[in-house]
Amino acid sequence: MTKLIILSGWANPKGSLKTLSKELASVFDVLTVSVHDLPSFALQYQDPSLRAHGDRKNAKALSGYARGLTGLIERIDGPCLLMGWSAGGLIALETALRRQDRIKGLILISTTARFCADADYRFGRSVQTVRVMARGLRKDAARVLTGFFEAAAVPFTEDSGSIKDKVDSALGLGIDSLCQGLEYLQHADMRDALGRITTPSLVLHGKEDMIIPWRAGQMAAEKMRNSRWVLLDGIGHDLPVRSAEYITEQVQAFRKNLLTCLT
Repeated sequence: MTKLIILSGWANPKGSLKTLSKELASVFDVLTVSVHDLPSFALQYQDPSLRAHGDRKNAKALSGYARGLTGLIERIDGPCLLMGWSAGGLIALETALRRQDRIKGLILISTTARFCADADYRFGRSVQTVRVMARGLRKDAARVLTGFFEAAAVPFTEDSGSIKDKVDSALGLGIDSLCQGLEYLQHADMRDALGRITTPSLVLHGKEDMIIPWRAGQMAAEKMRNSRWVLLDGIGHDLPVRSAEYITEQVQAFRKNLLTCLT
């Protein structure tokens, strides 16, 4: 059975994707990982190609998240598929550029090649907004996280009990880890690398996404050389939480086109 690694988004433990993971487990050997756990895997992994050439500059260029994910992939016997939601998708892109030999398919959900806007890129949050969010986590994390999960649920209204459960789960990841994730999102930029990613890719986005505009996902899909773009009406950033069955159908269809690569 083909291995499928699923990466959560920022502020989400792996359990946030349990419904999707369960749906996909009928087709794949599923490993679900929170992006917040990836840096710990990086501590256990050193890229042998970098060690061999003494290339410390490039070793530093790869984020701790991508190094951790690379370490996980190295432990897998054979090729795998890689799915990333939101920040997890950005990390998946960073890793796929390095390990296209092992990653035979990418599924990117509600993600982007660049989270923050700049002078020539308007499909993102301002860096200042993300910095304010990080400072807010140190002062009143529950308030910041409540706002985040409410925005992720748009166009739906999440009940207060459900939001509180998500906030409590996010707080369990640790404030330092949450701030580290926001630091990554401020600086990560895969736009120039998209054209070099030839891995077959499925890119899904909700049209009502209030966290990452759908046009950011569309731009990434258009610049990748072998991608399929799917835009869903009436749903927002928490697409993999609310539409697990639909995503499973899309991934199964995507998988059928990859069978020759995975055998």
